[in-house]
Amino acid sequence: MQRDTNLVIIGQGDGEWGVLAAALREAGCFVDLASDAHEDSFHQKSYHLALIDASDPLIDGIEVLHVLKRMCPDTKAMVLGSGDCLQQSLNALLAGACSCLMRPFEIEEIVATVKQVLGM
Repeated sequence: MQRDTNLVIIGQGDGEWGVLAAALREAGCFVDLASDAHEDSFHQKSYHLALIDASDPLIDGIEVLHVLKRMCPDTKAMVLGSGDCLQQSLNALLAGACSCLMRPFEIEEIVATVKQVLGM
């Protein structure tokens, strides 16, 4: 990946998302973590891709996606969900996500999907 690729991971799971952030940084991305789309730090930078944790019980991933698309329409979004919920995937895609992965997933799978979504 190119070093000028900015990503943000939106979710509460610092441990899990910290591991993903490290893998994406190793692949050449700049990665920030945000607890939701309303954080001031989220709006201080332009992101190519947002990874949204739709399985986080503390945030509504689809609502975060709506906020993101309203505030940053050029930022692509990838939703990371839980289980095998077809309805959650459909809702995410209808709300503007370019990709949706459901748990269980491997870090390598997310990194590969990020590369594919960004055409790298």
